[in-house]
Amino acid sequence: MTIQYKPNTLAPHFSQAEMDSMERMLSLDLPGFAFDPAYIEHVENFNGGSPLNKYFQTGNGRKLPIDRFLNYSDTKLMTDRSLQGLNANVVWSMIEDRLSLYLLPFAILPDGDFLCFDYEVEGRPSIVLWSHELSEEDEPHTTEVASNFDEFVKGLTDSF
Repeated sequence: MTIQYKPNTLAPHFSQAEMDSMERMLSLDLPGFAFDPAYIEHVENFNGGSPLNKYFQTGNGRKLPIDRFLNYSDTKLMTDRSLQGLNANVVWSMIEDRLSLYLLPFAILPDGDFLCFDYEVEGRPSIVLWSHELSEEDEPHTTEVASNFDEFVKGLTDSF
């Protein structure tokens, strides 16, 4: 299954430089860090959109919606301020003190929680739900969602 997007919701101007900047920054603490190849392919083609098949299920059985995927656009070229605030680098810098070293947000939920890649275990990162209300400085609260990005995408549905 692929992710279908609402018309006219993709962020403009995918920037490889923005993605490279995040990779360089994360590599400082995680030597050998690399984005999941399936995610790279996805974000290069569908940068920051709002999905139609937006519902996913957590490991504990909760079904939740995605509001929007974060973008890797050059914020200086964006005219929509709301999309600027959903740039992956901007979001990471706003919440990094409540994330662990291993978490990288890639999508936001309507309630302000984020879907994150979890790089704690070597290999492809797993997908977790990060709770903004339950997380504290250096103490993130996460719930398992999927073993990798491909499994996550396969589990998305368009109905609650």
